[in-house]
Amino acid sequence: MTMTVAPFAALMIQSGVGRLFHHVYGPGVGRWEVGYAVRKDLVEKNPDLVQRIVSSHVEALGSLMNDVSRQVELEAQESSFPKPAIELAQRDFVKLTYRMSIADLKRTAKQMYDVGWTKSDHSSKVESYVDFRFLEKATGEPRARLAEF
Repeated sequence: MTMTVAPFAALMIQSGVGRLFHHVYGPGVGRWEVGYAVRKDLVEKNPDLVQRIVSSHVEALGSLMNDVSRQVELEAQESSFPKPAIELAQRDFVKLTYRMSIADLKRTAKQMYDVGWTKSDHSSKVESYVDFRFLEKATGEPRARLAEF
């Protein structure tokens, strides 16, 4: 048994040395998200830089979110994974979005505590760490819409 990130899971499945028996994603378990963390002092001292970073990521994601073929093409250029494994990972595991589900982040924080990855349960504090201001400006969408997933 192993737990791994999407590209390695796809590689094991495609090569026949592994099989998927549970994917921690979806109703009841949430979505394991990859996000960007920015130090509070950077936000306070250089908000224009933070805005440029967020806007750049939104632009990049916007050009790729609904184009799995392009995702596969770029991943194939940058990695040594076989194309079938890349296609499996991008099609079945990786879902690109700039939206954030606070409920899923809370669920993830709780799960991290439950399995012993953290010493404290931080799930009740998640909202105090998430700042949508820069994402709202970059996308032109309100927080309520950005928090839907």
